Amino acid sequence: MNEKRYHYYEGKQRYALHMEVCRYVGHRTHVEYSLRKSGSKTPIFEGEDYSPSPLYRDPVGRKSANELMGCLLLRPGDTDDEHFEGYTKEQLRFAETEADYIILPDEN
Repeated sequence: MNEKRYHYYEGKQRYALHMEVCRYVGHRTHVEYSLRKSGSKTPIFEGEDYSPSPLYRDPVGRKSANELMGCLLLRPGDTDDEHFEGYTKEQLRFAETEADYIILPDEN
């Protein structure tokens, strides 16, 4: 399977996003992912529910990673409140205090 790891930064703090193709359903690729703060064994987010655009050549490439991060970095006020109803306390704290400061690198 295809897998990659990307690093994102908020000041000196580093976050690691691990992505791996986990299955194909029809013409859709499904990607398993986890986002962790550097040095932490506990992920902030993890799942198998990401299906990148079929227009991306690499389903775990930089464009897909940045698109996924765009979803994981949503903050209260960016979208409907229902989006955050299933968040854990740690995920909500992350969204409220850290998500806005993480830099997404250029896709080129």
